[in-house]
Amino acid sequence: MQPDVLRKLEFNKVVERISKFALTEIGKNNILTALPSSSLNWIVREGILVNQCKSLLNENEVPPIEAIPNLSEELTLSKIDGAALSTKKIQSILHLLFLGRTLQNYLKNRCAIYPELYGYKESIYSDKQLENQILNIISEDGIVKDSASSKLSSIRKEIKDKNDELRKVVNRLTRDLISKEILREEYSTLREGRVVLPIKAEHKRQIRGFIHSESSSGQTIYIEPEETLALNNELVSLSFAEKREIEKILRELTKVIGEASDYIQTSLEVIGYIDSLFAKASYSIEVNGTFPSFEEKKSFTLINGFHP
Repeated sequence: MQPDVLRKLEFNKVVERISKFALTEIGKNNILTALPSSSLNWIVREGILVNQCKSLLNENEVPPIEAIPNLSEELTLSKIDGAALSTKKIQSILHLLFLGRTLQNYLKNRCAIYPELYGYKESIYSDKQLENQILNIISEDGIVKDSASSKLSSIRKEIKDKNDELRKVVNRLTRDLISKEILREEYSTLREGRVVLPIKAEHKRQIRGFIHSESSSGQTIYIEPEETLALNNELVSLSFAEKREIEKILRELTKVIGEASDYIQTSLEVIGYIDSLFAKASYSIEVNGTFPSFEEKKSFTLINGFHP
């Protein structure tokens, strides 16, 4: 079929409308890039699958499909030696694994009545062990847990202890400088990750330490006191050590994902395809559509057809 014919038929408006029912990025793309087919076998099979999805929706048996981005790039990256996915991307893969497992169960429980749809169950990847591994490493808010490694736990405990020690020193200095009316405000702040105090400009020579910056008015000088230099240095060093350990943990977890990435990719595509089937089914219900019958030796006839 020529593109000009599709344009005149406003085919793009139809697929755009259907795509709004899809939840996954791949499902939406499958619909938006769809073209009419002349393969009778494909058409009949697609019609059977959409009809089965319609029956499930009419029975209020909505599939456990949720919004999933296209994770193909991330899954490809996971196979590269030394790569490290972000916690956010790993959480998206975890979500995909969970949806795959629940969709498998959904199809399994309906295999006798909807055998054609059930046939896609085997192409969906399920790995509860990998799910648990991710959950044991990354918290719900996307933070690598202390328990992810003994080294990370030790580093974070040391950071906490040093911060407590630094806070005591800063509080003591603050009280002393307030009593001498040297401090501009009763607070400390951070400059490049280091604790500094806001000192009145006229008193800056009375404070031994490192000047980091000054206010736009020039009336306040931000100084890192000599008493906190060593502690700040230790905290900066510990922060780098924490980042290195987190990077190592994410690299190791990414490698595990990479080993199953081909299966996960197939699962992603199948879930997207099933999503597109249910999107077509939802649209068919909305417009009160029915699937036509076909006979190869007879011409195609539209009876009471209308533009959707």
